[in-house]
Amino acid sequence: MYNYRLCGKIQGLRKSRGMTQKELADFLGCSESYISYIEKGERNIAVADLQKIAKIFSVDIDFLLEKPKIIHFRADTNSQNNVKINYDEMMIDFLKYVDDRHK
Repeated sequence: MYNYRLCGKIQGLRKSRGMTQKELADFLGCSESYISYIEKGERNIAVADLQKIAKIFSVDIDFLLEKPKIIHFRADTNSQNNVKINYDEMMIDFLKYVDDRHK
């Protein structure tokens, strides 16, 4: 089964940059019809082309493939120090951290 989200992401990135299928094809060194087929989900994309697309649009290939990044976040809950933890503040810090990582 072909990943139609990938097709949409490629098309969305291309359109958001104001790029035509022909221009993207020229960057990749392929035909315009190849790009059209990829965006419609009618043809699989080569890994090398996927890497080039990620580079052209300055995105991580994991973004295109929807591979989640593992983010390490540790809340220190050392109760031996009798420190009262403000969980609301901790959650705000965590959400800010996640937001900053995705800019």
